[in-house]
Amino acid sequence: MLTSRRKRTAAAGCLLTLRHPLCPARRVSAPVAVFSATQRTGGLVEMAIFIIALLSLSVAMVGVGGATTATTPSSVHSVFQCHDWGESGVGAVRVMEGEACWLPCPLFSHPTVYNYSSIQAAGLNLVWYHVVAGQDMEQPIDFHHPDQRLSKEREKLWLQPTTTQDTGQYICMLRNRTLCAKIAVRLEVVPSGQDPNCEVKAAVPPTQVIVPLQEGRILTCPDLEDIKLPNTSHSVTWYHECNAFRNIDRVFKGDKLVIHVMLEHYQGLYQCVVTYETKGRAIKFTRVVNVTAVSSSGLPKKPNILNPAKEQLYPVKQGSEVNLTCRVSLPYLEGPRETWWTIDGKTVEQLADPRISFTSRVVLEYFGDWTVENVLRIQDFSSEDLTREYNCSGRNGRDVATRRAVLEEESEE
Repeated sequence: MLTSRRKRTAAAGCLLTLRHPLCPARRVSAPVAVFSATQRTGGLVEMAIFIIALLSLSVAMVGVGGATTATTPSSVHSVFQCHDWGESGVGAVRVMEGEACWLPCPLFSHPTVYNYSSIQAAGLNLVWYHVVAGQDMEQPIDFHHPDQRLSKEREKLWLQPTTTQDTGQYICMLRNRTLCAKIAVRLEVVPSGQDPNCEVKAAVPPTQVIVPLQEGRILTCPDLEDIKLPNTSHSVTWYHECNAFRNIDRVFKGDKLVIHVMLEHYQGLYQCVVTYETKGRAIKFTRVVNVTAVSSSGLPKKPNILNPAKEQLYPVKQGSEVNLTCRVSLPYLEGPRETWWTIDGKTVEQLADPRISFTSRVVLEYFGDWTVENVLRIQDFSSEDLTREYNCSGRNGRDVATRRAVLEEESEE
């Protein structure tokens, strides 16, 4: 009895003839473990190298033997194993029940290295399997089912629309008579909500958009420009916090939403619902854009040290714990913002003195502008500590600000 999945795959003799009536379902092993970011990156590089080799071998075979012949059940026995990349490390694709979904085959995640046209030219076929959630059988996808919900468009698998039964793993496989590679991608179909009044949610996480106050921005519906819909006729409807809207500051221009002047109450979640028709039925998908207002780009953006203030003295006492508080205004700009203390030109980390530590937190946020409090803590304060130079600094994408803290020893009573 064959026990491994590769042996079962080889024994089935049906991998190239998914529509053949004698092709049985295949059993798969348990889902693979989740990889770290480093492992996933390494895996993608390895996969790209493997596919390059796969294409090179396929092209070489075509060059030696002429055009590759169509695969038949009798020729499948020559395939002894399929290189299994497990489950894609990108994570599950999520979709709302009743909406359209498309699954790109992760084997094509390096389009500059290989693409669908080069795969076809190399004589490789792309086929799809489905593993239903809670089961372990790879079922060949029937693209001729009467409901016509599932279709294949180049390297993408389309589900129009989805049902909760579609949840599970989808395996895309590239192969010819002698070469094979496959990878799985997980689909999660989220049940529709029950609130008839407002359902500001979508399976895909919101796209974050930041707009400065009193300025303009054009919003596009995420994914709309990245896909090819089954036909050219479609419509896009925009909602703000579930409500239809139209005013002089926010207008629709084709599929886009134009915000001419950003105001505070224009913040929030915007839904764009894309509707189109295919195979005689109306299909839709929903995306969400989260719009956040930040301070106008015309305002001063340089960091400002609030404390220590000019002429401010910090009272200290030897043998006690001393806390030096630094407050910095960091206006909003794209990129990192930070505050830090230096002692005689060295940061706390560089000093590595167990007596010295710091805490930092945002104490006030207003339209993206931060006021940050950074407290330097020195235990068992000594006479040597009194002679040191203490500086507080803050930085954003525009500039760096620094101010010295002047210490004064408390007199003995």
